[in-house]
Amino acid sequence: MQIKIDKRSDVPVREQVREQIIYLIATGQLPVGSVLPSVRELARRLKIHHNTVSQAYSLLADRGWLIQRRGSKLVVSPGAARSELKDFSDLDDLIDRAIRLARSRGYSFQDLTARVRLRLAAHPADHFLVVSPEPELGEIMRAELETALGHSPVVCSVGTLRQNPSLADGAAVLTPSYWIAKLDGLAPANRLVAVNFSPADEHLALLRGLSQASAIAVVSVSAVFLETSSGLLAPAIGRRHTFRAFHMAGPPGTTARKLVDYVPGATPRPSPIDWPPDQEVQSPTRSPRAGRAAEPNTGDSAELRGFDVVFCDSIAYRSIQHRRQVQYRLLSDESLAQIRSALL
Repeated sequence: MQIKIDKRSDVPVREQVREQIIYLIATGQLPVGSVLPSVRELARRLKIHHNTVSQAYSLLADRGWLIQRRGSKLVVSPGAARSELKDFSDLDDLIDRAIRLARSRGYSFQDLTARVRLRLAAHPADHFLVVSPEPELGEIMRAELETALGHSPVVCSVGTLRQNPSLADGAAVLTPSYWIAKLDGLAPANRLVAVNFSPADEHLALLRGLSQASAIAVVSVSAVFLETSSGLLAPAIGRRHTFRAFHMAGPPGTTARKLVDYVPGATPRPSPIDWPPDQEVQSPTRSPRAGRAAEPNTGDSAELRGFDVVFCDSIAYRSIQHRRQVQYRLLSDESLAQIRSALL
């Protein structure tokens, strides 16, 4: 029975003895029925007072890890495996026990932190973190993930992740493929998922198939989305159709938005590396009745009534009402399939 004691440790010696015996039982190094050394024998071996060993043994027996057999010998209880499960009152108790055990075996807090992160990185992710170049673009990605997968991830900037690397612990970290290099060293490579956006072939085909001159609008919460769509749709719109872009302006993740004409460069945008703190996208407000994110509803606004076709991002699509609104889903089907597998 290999037990190491550090008398200089902040962890009391009796706790070092007790926790290491639990560790030996839980890892199978002390199987059920194993006979433990006598109090005096173990005290002599560890060069500690016999009362210290006696206290450790008594507590282990009280908690069901050890039982006393004929001849006053203590052996590992058949119920030790069950005791292992019920001996921890909650997660904090389990973590405290692991910290004390690690300290009792000579590991520093830095050793423990680094090893835990390595172990977490080796396991499948259990949630998503979106690292986006722009708050509103991340908000669209979050809304689509919630609809497609039932998960609502936190969205942050590269700067925020750099300041709080623990955000990536246990997470599948999603970011646009063109942004992946910005995350080098900020998240485990096996947890990074490069996201590709959907092609606009169907939308371009719709414009080219219009039989008469039409008024086309694009509505989005994202300035990046509006800039990209304006350039992408321009060849299909040409001089035959008219075009106008609308920004659903307002703080990310809120319902306080209104439609305004989008003028490129008119509204300063935050740095794509490090947004201001008040632009961090938090978890959405839930609607008690619908069980989904509460969304703005601009209704059949006067600004859109004169348009024949209105292209919308996924948030705008659920928020406005128009006789012919067309959704552009940002995340491609292939990326959604890859994201699903990241949690398996």
